[in-house]
Amino acid sequence: MKYFLLEAMDGANLASLKADGTGAIWIIGEGIGKPGIATNQVGWSPEKALCMMPIGNKKYQITLKAGESIHASNINFKFFHQKIGGVSLEQQVSVQIMI
Repeated sequence: MKYFLLEAMDGANLASLKADGTGAIWIIGEGIGKPGIATNQVGWSPEKALCMMPIGNKKYQITLKAGESIHASNINFKFFHQKIGGVSLEQQVSVQIMI
């Protein structure tokens, strides 16, 4: 399967979440993968982190499909400031899930 993997950049470097809320948010964990879990689960490997793309006004978005790119009943992932060597955003972000 061919697919595009998009990652936000800051100049020549991967973007990270800045203090002012701009940049990018990264997802690392189990039960999530692009283009699909069966072929490319992220796991706890930072090198495979998924980037939530900035969509403006300090909001970020990623599109996932239950049962395909995210498990429908078992997920275990965290949001991070940066792709590699990042700090978890526990209790620092508000997440809205739209189904």
